[in-house]
Amino acid sequence: MSKEKVILLIFCLVLFLSCKNNREISSDITSVADLKLTYELNENPKSEIKDVVNKIELIPLETNKEILIDKFFNRQYALYIPDKYFAIIDMGVNLFLFDTKGKHISNSKGCHGDGPGQFFAPHYFAYNQFNNTFQLIDVYSQMFEYDMNFNFKRKTKLNLTHLRPIVSFSIIDSSTIACTIPNNEAEQSMYIYSLIENKVIKEIQYPGKIETTSMNTGVVTKVKEEFIFIPMDMNNNVFQFHPDEKNISLKYTIDNGKNGISVDDLRTKNINEKDVLPALIELNKFNPFQKYVSSDYIASIYMKNNKFYHHFFNLKTKKQMMTSLSTKNKPYIPVGFHLDSSTYYAVVYAHDINNHIDTDLLLDKSVLDKISDDDNPVIIKYHLKV
Repeated sequence: MSKEKVILLIFCLVLFLSCKNNREISSDITSVADLKLTYELNENPKSEIKDVVNKIELIPLETNKEILIDKFFNRQYALYIPDKYFAIIDMGVNLFLFDTKGKHISNSKGCHGDGPGQFFAPHYFAYNQFNNTFQLIDVYSQMFEYDMNFNFKRKTKLNLTHLRPIVSFSIIDSSTIACTIPNNEAEQSMYIYSLIENKVIKEIQYPGKIETTSMNTGVVTKVKEEFIFIPMDMNNNVFQFHPDEKNISLKYTIDNGKNGISVDDLRTKNINEKDVLPALIELNKFNPFQKYVSSDYIASIYMKNNKFYHHFFNLKTKKQMMTSLSTKNKPYIPVGFHLDSSTYYAVVYAHDINNHIDTDLLLDKSVLDKISDDDNPVIIKYHLKV
C-alpha cells in the first residue's frame, strides 16, 4: 500500500457528538502499573523486512471477469475471519468474500440499491460469528444482515435519535453490538447497543484520548480467550473488554517517552480539526495512528515529521523493531489489516507486490509466476520473528 494511501486513511476522520441520557454510564477503569510498556522509538530505523520477518506467504485472490476488485475502500478495506475467510471491500463498497486459499465465494454486488434488502451507503462491515453472517451499518443507521452468499436476512433501524450514525461496530453476542462514538471532549466512550431492546443500554467512558485523528476502527476483537478493545481515537491505552459484565479494564499503557506524544501535548492548544495534522507535525514527536494486538505482539504505526513507521513489539520477549513505511526503503511492509498471533496480514495490489516482499523469505516462490499486474489484490502473510 502506498504512502499516499496511508495519508488518505488518516484524513478519514469522523467527529461525533455524544449524549448522556437514560443509560448506564461506567467510568471505573482501573490502571495496573505492571502493564505499562515502554518503547524506544527510532526515527532512523535501519532494519529491513528480513530483520523483522522470517518467512512470507502470498495468497493471490481469484480473478476473472466477474470478480474484479476496484481500489480499496478508504474506511475499511479488508477483514480476516481466522481460519475461514478473507473479505475485501472496494471503493464501490462491494464486499468480496474469499476462502483462506484465495478462492472466491461470493460478493455483495447485487445488494446495492434502494430496493428491498438492498443497501446504499454502508459505513462498516462486521462478521457475525454467532449466525455466520455479515452485518453492515449504513449512513441512515440501518443494520443489514446477509448470509455468506449475500442473501438478505433482515434489516434493523437503529434507534439513535440522540447520536450520529455508527461508523464501526463489533458483534459481541447474538443480540448486542459495541461501538465507539468520538467527540471533542477529553474523555471518550464505548457504547453497548442492544438489538433486542433497540437502544443504547450502556456507555463506558475510557481515558487516554490524545486526539481524534487516527486510523484505528475502534472495535472489539477476540484474541484467544480475551476480547481486546483499541480506541478509535489516538490513544496510548489498550483495554480488555468483558462481554459478560459488558465493561472494560486497562490492559496495556504504552509509554513512548519524551519522543512520544502525550495527552497534554494537544489538549491545551485548542486546535481546530483542520489544523490537527499540521500541529502533530510541528510537535516533532511520534504519533500513534494505528494498533493491532495479538497474544504475542503489538503492531503499531507511528508518524513523525510526516513520515510513517511500523513498530513491532514482542509481548513475551519484550524485543522490538521499527521499520519505515517509505518508498525510498523498498521493499517495505505495508499497512496491515490484521494481526493473528505472530502473523501480520496485509493486502496489496498485484502490480505492487514486489515492493512489499523479500523473495528470499517466500515459502513458495512459484506463486509469483501465477500473479499478473491486472489481477485482483494479493494477501501477504508476514511471519514475525522480532
